[in-house]
Amino acid sequence: MPRREANHGVTVGTENSVGTTKDWRPHSEEIHGENCNSIMARHEHVGVQFWADWNRADKPMDDVIQRLKPRLVDWIEFYACDVSDIRNTAWCVELGIVNIPCVVVFRNGTKVRHIMGLRDEKTLASELLLGISSIAQQKRNWWQFW
Repeated sequence: MPRREANHGVTVGTENSVGTTKDWRPHSEEIHGENCNSIMARHEHVGVQFWADWNRADKPMDDVIQRLKPRLVDWIEFYACDVSDIRNTAWCVELGIVNIPCVVVFRNGTKVRHIMGLRDEKTLASELLLGISSIAQQKRNWWQFW
C-alpha cells in the first residue's frame, strides 16, 4: 500500500502513484564522478544518460537508448549517471546538468554534445551521431555561425 508523507500528502513509493519506483535503474552500466576518467579512457565515444529515480521521463528515455544500443554498438558506449548520487554532484555541476533526462556525448573524454529532454529513437540517434561526427568537433569563432 502506498504511504503518505505526513505534511504534504504526497504519495511515494509505488509505480501507480508516481510513475516510477525507487528500485528502477537504467539498463546501462553505471558511471559516476569517481570512475568517469577511467571509462572515458577506454572508449573513444561515450554517451551518458543522466537520470534520477524520481523523474518520470527517465524510464522512457532509457527504453529509447536500449533500442538504439544494438544499432550503435560499434560507434558509442552508453553509461548511466544518477544525479541524486552524492558522488556525482561535482561532475554534474561541471558538465552543466540542470535538467533531466539528459544525454551527454563525450569524444575522447571531452564533452561534445548535450542533449536535454526526452527524444524519440530517430531524433536521439541523429543527435548522437552528430555528436560523434567530425563536423561537430570543429571549433569555430562565434562569427562563423552566421
